[in-house]
Amino acid sequence: MVQAPRKGNPEVPYHRELFYPSQHSRFSLGSEAGVAYFSNDFAVNCCETIEQFSENPDLSLEDLLQYGDGNPTPGWFGYPLNFHLLSSVVILDLSSVDSLFFRFVDSDTAKRIWDVIRTRNFDAKRNTQLVAQAAADAGFDGIVYTSVRAPIDAVMPDNNLVMFNKAKIERWKAYSR
Repeated sequence: MVQAPRKGNPEVPYHRELFYPSQHSRFSLGSEAGVAYFSNDFAVNCCETIEQFSENPDLSLEDLLQYGDGNPTPGWFGYPLNFHLLSSVVILDLSSVDSLFFRFVDSDTAKRIWDVIRTRNFDAKRNTQLVAQAAADAGFDGIVYTSVRAPIDAVMPDNNLVMFNKAKIERWKAYSR
């Protein structure tokens, strides 16, 4: 069954193209090279992808809980896809100001980069794209970063992963006997 989202192209569940160019997304490689986005928590994924949540700068847990018995996007249904990263993948960790990367840059630079990573400001997306391009050029296969879309009053795993290299991801296949 084909699903037609409000944004983007119609798709058939479980046949989604993971890597796509996106000139307006955080940590993308612009309009020429495709990237794939992953979240490590279903709720964070919803906060990142469902318009009612992603566009709300004051999103709270209470806002999310309103939809416990309903669907915030009628006619559009999520479906799980499982993937594994290959053991040879090289990821730049920008998920915390305490990450190893920030120890290699001076404190002023670290603060400026961290502020760009943590802002919801639309104009800062271009700066995250510059970080992504520099990481890809340096040989990283992707970046793990902290979501700016998670609820402001909830503690949950809020990391996202953007992958640049298709060859470092494999679709998980259920083991059958």
